[in-house]
Formats: sequence, structure tokens, C-alpha cells
Amino acid sequence: MRTKSNFWVVLHQLVAELQREAASTEDQSRQLVEHLQNQPDILRTVNCANLEYVAGVCQRLVHECKGSDR
Repeated sequence: MRTKSNFWVVLHQLVAELQREAASTEDQSRQLVEHLQNQPDILRTVNCANLEYVAGVCQRLVHECKGSDR
């Protein structure tokens, strides 16, 4: 079954972008938080809302991946 979007391609691209940000997940998070903190309030609000939405969907997908026997 095909998806209606390029979600899995974009997810792969997101991983690559995170890896470009820094070598470790701790450093990736730290750098992105620093950047987020320096954004104007309206941009930070939009980015945080988008992040929360994506994280919620991804959390459900992770749960499915961990529950799968494949």
C-alpha cells in the first residue's frame, strides 16, 4: 500500500539533517534548543507546535515498530 505523501523519504532526510547538525544526539538536541531559544516568539511558537504534532505521530509509529514482530 502506498502512502499519500513522501513521509518516509522526508523522515530519512530528517535523520540526515540531524546527523549534519552534530555527531551525538545530545549535541544535536543542545544545538537545536539553542537555535530555538534565539528565534522570535512567533516563529518559536509555530516551530514548537509543529514539533509537538510530528512528535505525537512519530511516537505512535515508534510504538507500532516496537510492537511489530517483523
